[in-house]
Amino acid sequence: MSNKLDIEATVLDNRLAGERTIAMELHCPGIAENISPGQFIMMGIPQKFLRRPFSVAGVNGNRILLLIRVVGEGTQIISSMRRNQKLKILGPLGNPFPKISGRKILVAGGIGIAP
Repeated sequence: MSNKLDIEATVLDNRLAGERTIAMELHCPGIAENISPGQFIMMGIPQKFLRRPFSVAGVNGNRILLLIRVVGEGTQIISSMRRNQKLKILGPLGNPFPKISGRKILVAGGIGIAP
């Protein structure tokens, strides 16, 4: 059984987190509680036809945190979103990282590899 949901999420916060990078917090009940490391969401962008994939950088209850690099017209629109605006979100999608026991090390860098 799939726990994939297509919901209208609410922007809680959208702030500059670095050069051309924003941190966006969304209220995503159902998705936040069911997403695992390695999975992602697809975000509908106002005035754009296709949804865009984003890795989830963090989860807190029914909220998710996204780190988004502003590189084109779609991410520019996302960077201008304000508190209480709504976005269509589909997720959780993809396969989570396997659960392993013992010591774990993950080395990564950059945008798009938030887990």
